[in-house]
Amino acid sequence: MTAALPLPTCASCLGGVPTFEVRSGSRSERLDAAAIRAALDAGTLAGTDLVVDGGGHPVPIAAHPAFRAWFLDGHAEARSAPGRPASAGATVAPAAGPRAARRRTPALLLGGAVLLAGTAAVAFVAARPTDGPPPAVVAVRAELPVAPSAVPAPGPAAPAPTPAAPHPFDALVARVGDVEEPRALLLAEAWAKRNAGGAEALAAAVVAAERAVVRAPGDVEALSLLAFLYAESGAEPVLRKALVERAARAAPKAPAVLRAAARVAIADGAADSVPLAEDCVAAAPADLGCREVVAVARELAAVAPKLAEAENLVYAYDELARAWPENRHLPRRAALFAARTELVGAEARLAAEAKRTPKDAELLAARALLAFRAGTAREGRALLANVASPGDALLVEAAGEAVGRGAAAEALALVARVQRPTRASLLYE
Repeated sequence: MTAALPLPTCASCLGGVPTFEVRSGSRSERLDAAAIRAALDAGTLAGTDLVVDGGGHPVPIAAHPAFRAWFLDGHAEARSAPGRPASAGATVAPAAGPRAARRRTPALLLGGAVLLAGTAAVAFVAARPTDGPPPAVVAVRAELPVAPSAVPAPGPAAPAPTPAAPHPFDALVARVGDVEEPRALLLAEAWAKRNAGGAEALAAAVVAAERAVVRAPGDVEALSLLAFLYAESGAEPVLRKALVERAARAAPKAPAVLRAAARVAIADGAADSVPLAEDCVAAAPADLGCREVVAVARELAAVAPKLAEAENLVYAYDELARAWPENRHLPRRAALFAARTELVGAEARLAAEAKRTPKDAELLAARALLAFRAGTAREGRALLANVASPGDALLVEAAGEAVGRGAAAEALALVARVQRPTRASLLYE
């Protein structure tokens, strides 16, 4: 009869101390529970090191049923274990009998579950390969699309707004400043200086009218007079229209408003300047200013008047000058128009006006032009030398005279100053 072989018996069955297979890094050894706890106290083992459970599966020491209570604060054995680090700031009260132990049991179990889950996660991360993200993270990245940003990308910075330019009327008020003189006195001064004739007197009239407007911004007479003077001097094309519009809103049929509107139209070269001036005379037949505006509009509209038409225009100026002797503009305009149309007696008219205003550039240019056409070239050249900005007609006459006496260089220099060279093209031939 064959003898029975002895069955393998574990150490616990034989009455020995049970041991556990412990894996730390690349090291593996078998230790009993006391040795494992001692190693934990000494720091040679950690809760993330692995221990093989009864089923042969490695689990972290902190998750093993035999050791997980060791890592809970408040455990009697953990409190007495030398060298085990305590939680920062934790104050552990001693056990107060079975009833206190029963009260503490749910909290210990809850804390143990939380610590077990955290330790298992730490162990899983420590045990995973380091050559890529964990599978769970990869799955999340694959399943959750990246949402576009709800905030639009910032565009280019908007340019700073350009400050709006002040209205010309506001700019006038700011430029003139405070005015103390009475409105009536300023209007009388403006008319007196304007009627005196000459560029300097006209500039002084504009200043007085500007002060009158600032002194009485809503006065129709002041607004109209300033627009009228701006038009005569060729200044402020935008403001003069605004002034007429403001005055017309208050008194559209007033002679001063109609007079200013017609004079502004003349300065702007409008085709309806003559009808506007005639409307002014129709509204106020005795108004000398309206009659003057009609004469100026008809004069400028007569580009190439016949002799009879030119004589009638000069006669209208003479008749108006007799009715309005204070207005020195009237004989001056009559002399200039007579020179332009080469009427008989134009030289005498110009000479009389030159005695009164010898430095008037427009009168000097008209006298020089007549001198060149009359064949008195020496007088023409002397007069031309005192004209800062001669017109094209005078330059062409002077250049033709220079060509006639063989002064080619002088003729070319004169032609170079012509504003419209086509009018002098024949001189190059």
